[in-house]
Amino acid sequence: FYKWQAADLPCGEPQWLLAATGAKDGDPVTLLAGGQKGIAAVDAADGKVLWTVAGEGATLPAAVANGKVFSTTLDGRVRALMLGK
Repeated sequence: FYKWQAADLPCGEPQWLLAATGAKDGDPVTLLAGGQKGIAAVDAADGKVLWTVAGEGATLPAAVANGKVFSTTLDGRVRALMLGK
């Protein structure tokens, strides 16, 4: 299955997971995980952490549209991030 463990992610223990693809057909599948320490994007094929965004507290489950990740925090902050590398 996936070549990573939840404890290895820099976002902390994931509170949510989301599988997403890029805006174009054939784009790789990216797993997004959100926890108390932020959000991490992981390549689903090899388990490599692609990027992380530190946070101050828990993030709510993200939404993905047109190659962008939209995330909010419990205190109302919103972030828009690029899905790709």
